[in-house]
Amino acid sequence: MMKTGIGKKITLVLCLMGLILVLSGVGLGYYLGFRLLRDTIGANHVRMASNLAVSTSFILDDAVKSVVVHASNPVHGKAIMESASKYEGKDADAIQEHFLDMDEKWSRAEADSPIVMEYLSGESAERLGEYATKGKVIAEIFITNRFGGLAAASSKTTDFYQADEKWWQETYNDGRGDVYIGDIEYDESSDMVGMTVAVPVKDKDGRVIGVMKAVLAAGVLFKPIGSFEIGKTGHAVLVDADGLIIYHKGLKPLSVKFCGDKELDSLVNDPKKWGIVKSPHTHAGENMFVGFSVVDHPLLSEEGMIWRIFVDEDCREVFYPLRALFIQMGLTMGLVLLILIPFGFIFGGILVKPVKKLHEAVEHIGKGDLDYPIDIRTGDEIEQLADSFKVMVLKIKDREKELEELNETLEKRVAERTLDLQRAQDAMLHLLEDLQKSKEELDEALKKEIKGREILKSMLEDNNDVRKRLEEKLAELKLTQDVLVQSEKLVSIGRLVSEMAHEVNNPLQAISGRAQLSLMDEIPNKELEENLKIIESQCYRARDIIKRLLEFSRPSKGKTQEKDLKDIAEEVIKLVEHQYLLVDVKILRKYSPEELKVEVDVNQVEEVFFNIIKNASEAMEYGGNITVATSKEGDKAKITFKDTGSGMSEEVMKNIFDPFYTTKKDGTGLGLSVCYGLIKDHGGELRYESKPAQGTTAIITFPMRG
Repeated sequence: MMKTGIGKKITLVLCLMGLILVLSGVGLGYYLGFRLLRDTIGANHVRMASNLAVSTSFILDDAVKSVVVHASNPVHGKAIMESASKYEGKDADAIQEHFLDMDEKWSRAEADSPIVMEYLSGESAERLGEYATKGKVIAEIFITNRFGGLAAASSKTTDFYQADEKWWQETYNDGRGDVYIGDIEYDESSDMVGMTVAVPVKDKDGRVIGVMKAVLAAGVLFKPIGSFEIGKTGHAVLVDADGLIIYHKGLKPLSVKFCGDKELDSLVNDPKKWGIVKSPHTHAGENMFVGFSVVDHPLLSEEGMIWRIFVDEDCREVFYPLRALFIQMGLTMGLVLLILIPFGFIFGGILVKPVKKLHEAVEHIGKGDLDYPIDIRTGDEIEQLADSFKVMVLKIKDREKELEELNETLEKRVAERTLDLQRAQDAMLHLLEDLQKSKEELDEALKKEIKGREILKSMLEDNNDVRKRLEEKLAELKLTQDVLVQSEKLVSIGRLVSEMAHEVNNPLQAISGRAQLSLMDEIPNKELEENLKIIESQCYRARDIIKRLLEFSRPSKGKTQEKDLKDIAEEVIKLVEHQYLLVDVKILRKYSPEELKVEVDVNQVEEVFFNIIKNASEAMEYGGNITVATSKEGDKAKITFKDTGSGMSEEVMKNIFDPFYTTKKDGTGLGLSVCYGLIKDHGGELRYESKPAQGTTAIITFPMRG
């Protein structure tokens, strides 16, 4: 069944592309808008803080200048001189004792008591009172003489004696005179938060004769800061160098830090002079957008005081326009998606229609209908795909026709090869039947001979000497008979094999040749190809068997040469001993020290030795030793191959030289028969001695030369 997901996928792709574009635009717009808005507002906050700093500096400068102007009024100098005249002629101790007494009386006196009113009345005191009129920047003002005692005041001060105060000492400065500005603090005399300003009072000759102190009201001095507002959450704060708030509505001066030390250091060292501060002063849990400027006034610099005005505003209020814009862009994005979805379905349907037609054609062709029409006209890659598919269908038709013809040809060839193989198999069966029949006849003759020997032996039991000689003769006769029987077997079988090999070899070559020719062609049927390969390999195997049969039937010596028997054996051992060491089979040597020269075909004798060593190693499943020994036995050279394998039973020993007799799963039974014939052809003898579980010894003798 055709799956209908392409249209949905196209719609989804279009929607995703639109969503990505919109999100990219929104994200980029938000990022750029955020940076632009942040930089603009930051610069604006710094500019406002700078304006407030300039205003504060102007107000402070005007206040200090007004105090200096007041101090230059001759009325105040006259009052100071009159108060100082009271101490003329007194020593320092007497003056100090007087001040201590006045401090005690002053602190207990009421504001309207005579002792207080003496300093709150008079022309100088009245002028001072005018300076400190309510609503002006000066909240309290008074003057002292050069001894530190009060000369005149606008209102009752906290103490009468002022020379022990820091502001007085720095202002009088041992008669040199300096302007002093103090920190914002609560002033007990004026009962308000204010700032101390002290200036020296000089006579017409410029000598310092006293000190004028004025307390500037913070509410008036910093009115621009206190009244400043921006939006719903923005305001201004005056902060000192340590980050303590100097002035903020509702806060005690120098009691609260504007923000953490690290944030403050980062902010004041930023060349932009603006940033975002987390949870500053009274705005716990909120992020405030902050810009600042330093109040630049020479008196502040002289006193080592650094004032900064911070303009802060809640970040939510600062970036509200950007959030509103982001919401509008989000709504726009949703509208774009709503437009893209139906458009995607329409476009997807148009694109999927030819794909569906092509899919229907594929289904019919897949069911075998190769003539199903494929008619797609889109003018694009889909039409090209349909045309390519039509070409592929035509090629499939042609290929099917070729395969049918090839199949018929192969069936004929296989039938022919099968017939040839059947004929070869029948010939082999007849050969085996003849061999079996000859074996049975020979066994029957042997049984009769043995029976006659036993009868003769029983008749001669009384004569031991005769019996012994007779037994020796019988043994020789038996050995001769065995040799003759074996020779007769080999001769008979050799003739039969020679004739049969020629008859079988020709059809085998035909079968093998036909199989090779078929495999040279491209065969689409894998099973047929595998069967042809099996036929080819089995033909090769049958050809090898026939080759060995021919070697068995026509043993002949090649070129002979005279060579020491141990040298022949050593050449074979060197070739195979490393291979057998891998399966834990070790070859031991016990050669005779004297030369045992024989005249033989070295290649054929090496083949015999190789075959005997191979049989010995295969008889030792878990490894063992093969001992190769040479010796002289009369006029014959003798070599033995003794293994530590499983040995052979008497039944096996009787048949080991019979052609086609084997105890191996994949053996042909011709190995020892061929070896026997080769040794016989060299005038030698090959025999085996073995018992079960006691190993086996192969013994070969050759006539010696010289």
